[in-house]
Amino acid sequence: MSSELLTLIDAPLYRKAWLQYARYYNAPSAEVAQLLGKDPGGRSLTEGHSRLTAYTALHEHDRELALRAWREFLGNGAALRGDPVRRVGGVDTLRPLVEVAGAGTNGAAQWGLAGIQNLALIGDTLGDAARAAGLVSRRTP
Repeated sequence: MSSELLTLIDAPLYRKAWLQYARYYNAPSAEVAQLLGKDPGGRSLTEGHSRLTAYTALHEHDRELALRAWREFLGNGAALRGDPVRRVGGVDTLRPLVEVAGAGTNGAAQWGLAGIQNLALIGDTLGDAARAAGLVSRRTP
């Protein structure tokens, strides 16, 4: 919402605060501690919030920050490999099924939305980020 709001109104101080928040939400603990005096912790949905990093990277023309956004989105690659699955049956469900352990509606939705936004904001850096993460060969264009 803030990203869209800033396209409609001229609020330089709010824009500055929003870009700072977006830059530091997923920042390494040392960077957050340097800014705030300590790292308060408590951040979640790293992959989903990668779109904040991507937004800042675009608006500050910061390629390294864009690559960080992709690292946040791709995480350790678990989303691409798939988390462990578990079988659910018996009285726990109407019919037996297999589910991904730890998967939830909100996390999945936020991951998908972040993917869409990251592609729109910093899609030009995805190839470099994927190569750096070892997800594609170095020879892939």
